[in-house]
Amino acid sequence: MAQNIKDYKKKIQTQNMIIVALAILIVVLIVVSSTAAWYIRTRSDTADIILSNPVNIYITEFETLLDNDGNVVLGDDGQPVIKHTTKTDILEEFNTKVYPGDKIKMKLGMQIGDGVTTSSPAYVRVKLEVAYENIYTGEISELQDLAELGQIEYEDEPDSSVWQKVDFNRFATFEGEESERPVDYWYVLKTTDLSGNTTAKVAYDREQFVFIDGYIILNRDAITNAQANCKIHINYVVEAIQIVNVPDPIVYQGYGPWWNRALGDIEDIPTA
Repeated sequence: MAQNIKDYKKKIQTQNMIIVALAILIVVLIVVSSTAAWYIRTRSDTADIILSNPVNIYITEFETLLDNDGNVVLGDDGQPVIKHTTKTDILEEFNTKVYPGDKIKMKLGMQIGDGVTTSSPAYVRVKLEVAYENIYTGEISELQDLAELGQIEYEDEPDSSVWQKVDFNRFATFEGEESERPVDYWYVLKTTDLSGNTTAKVAYDREQFVFIDGYIILNRDAITNAQANCKIHINYVVEAIQIVNVPDPIVYQGYGPWWNRALGDIEDIPTA
């Protein structure tokens, strides 16, 4: 990840481009202990993108000017005096962030360890939630909803050859229709050998990884005053867990802390 590790979070605005760069520094093992079963650390970061102020047009209508007694005021030409009356209110002002046609660049990554405190080898999983909030109605929408309306184009998926999408709620106890089971999707850092076998990749101290290099483009023809001042929320969560005494979360799905031990722990894994 090509950035100075001192700049863990930065937002850079350039003409017609917003770059949101969130970098997570995570240390799995803070205090070494021979008795602890496992160590886990979670780090998160957020960013809000606010759509710019609307273009405000005052709509007026012609009204006949009346005096204090309600009589029509006449001009020098003997005709009634006409005035303009504003009929609409402008919206409150917010900080201008992005405009229709702008591109929001999302580059999200992480580093294991900080060079001062040594991290244990770890498995890594990431969750990214991006949502659109209509501040007028309170409605929260997914990006896919906006894309279907033609308001945005976006890319928020990581490289599938590096990250595997896993539902960690898959084996959880649930009473009800299977189709209504809640999901808990995370992306797990993975590796695939020459035989095509996929396992969770072990991340070592000082290693850096890119999660996504994505974007959101606001359609200049579809974004209107109705979307002005509304917000795009970005919530980025990275979690790492030491590999010692923890089963591979991809190979042994349902086992271990990340699965809430739905099928058991490492000692419960069936042997061939």
